[in-house]
Amino acid sequence: MAEPARLQVDLTGRRVLVTGATQGIGLAIATALAHSGATVCLNGPALGDELDTACHAAGAAFGIAADLTQANDVEHL
Repeated sequence: MAEPARLQVDLTGRRVLVTGATQGIGLAIATALAHSGATVCLNGPALGDELDTACHAAGAAFGIAADLTQANDVEHL
């Protein structure tokens, strides 16, 4: 993966939820936010290792697996 984008803003002390964050654009956004100081929660339908790997790659604080097309998962998130 290329060097993560750096935002021109300090997000230290901010908390951010990024949905669809286990790959592609969502993961890139989560990574940029984390590198800008935000505490980031990644969300995606992935379970276990894939979500853990995405969190580690993004420098995110934690992840919550949830399928946002399912009402119970939305409540859990």
